[in-house]
Amino acid sequence: MLIRRLRQAGFGSDFVSAAILPDWWDQSCLNQPELLPEIEIRVGRFLAIPLSTVSDPESTLEPLGYPDVRLRCVRDIDRDRLAPVIHAAMKIAGTVVRNLAPVVDEDEETLPDDEMKELADEYAIRTLVGETTIPKPGPKTLGNFRNLATQAAAAARETGVDAGSIIFSWVRTTGDYATATRATKALYLATGATRVLRRYFNRFVDVEGASVSDRELMRVIVPGSPLSADASSR
Repeated sequence: MLIRRLRQAGFGSDFVSAAILPDWWDQSCLNQPELLPEIEIRVGRFLAIPLSTVSDPESTLEPLGYPDVRLRCVRDIDRDRLAPVIHAAMKIAGTVVRNLAPVVDEDEETLPDDEMKELADEYAIRTLVGETTIPKPGPKTLGNFRNLATQAAAAARETGVDAGSIIFSWVRTTGDYATATRATKALYLATGATRVLRRYFNRFVDVEGASVSDRELMRVIVPGSPLSADASSR
């Protein structure tokens, strides 16, 4: 019943299994009512709602609202339908931020936001491509993913800069995310994000120092990882 209510709230079975249910959960647990209180606590903690609401089978499970969230591109989609996705993203992002390995630089001065963003962009570009400039695709790419993909691939061969970085730089300027996404898929570049995420996750996130609930959410960030409630003891 509780799993069905979560599904009605917009959280699919795969996500619930990875983010909310314990790693020892299987179908046989559905027939063990003594386990229900623990699952209710997990659901209440994840959704940030009272336990009494979770325990009441007549109550609707709803994630927190984020009215001030600014979305880059939403077409013909009711904003309320995105509430579960936004809530899950906020929870997962919070988990990562809480567990970043500390980096302290006593000599670093605080910069204005605009300058800091500019330096961050420059650093990201230099890290990705080894220099601070990225080739720009020519005309007739806006709205035409084939031209964008072709020009990005040609520029990559000529300069050695990753085609995905070229497309990402292009979309930062144009805002045409739909075309950029299709161009990325056309070049078969849309499948490496998990590997990149895993690499940086392993490098910068302190798993050993994370709480049990945080480690469980991390299973969503890094699919197939060995993260579990007893990860810190292994």
